[in-house]
Amino acid sequence: ETSPHGTYLLSTITKIGSPTHPSYPSGHAHCAGACVTVLKVWLDPHGTRCWPGYIVEANGSGLKLQNFTGPEFEGEPIPNDEKENCLTVTGELNKLAHNVAMGRDFSGVHWRVDDVNGIRLGEKVAIHYMQNELDRQPECASRKFKSFDGDFVYITKSGCDPEYESIL
Repeated sequence: ETSPHGTYLLSTITKIGSPTHPSYPSGHAHCAGACVTVLKVWLDPHGTRCWPGYIVEANGSGLKLQNFTGPEFEGEPIPNDEKENCLTVTGELNKLAHNVAMGRDFSGVHWRVDDVNGIRLGEKVAIHYMQNELDRQPECASRKFKSFDGDFVYITKSGCDPEYESIL
């Protein structure tokens, strides 16, 4: 017996079907998780820095940026200095990592669990890398940043006081 669609397999975006490599974890998600974690450590250690200025969007032609005016603000530009409207660097980097990872799901190559755990695996690799970098520093140094789960992660040079905070 055959399916009315010709197959019982899930469709993919390509005619050749899914690749023959294993699905778990997603390599794109792993790389995105590691890269974004390093960026968060250096660019937004407390997970609270707002993008400066106003929130912007592309205009109708897509060639220029204009101030975003949401319906709840009655056509007024939305300032980005109020906490409820604040787009944080950490939040935007987290969205970037998830968009890179989820794009592979849409093409039928991976599942969501591959993405989520791939991102977390990349984060662990980046934390280990950053710990090694701190240990190579001649003086005490530490960094704090928000993980993908929203918890603060502290990395301190081995042998130094964990309460010591520095900006490298």
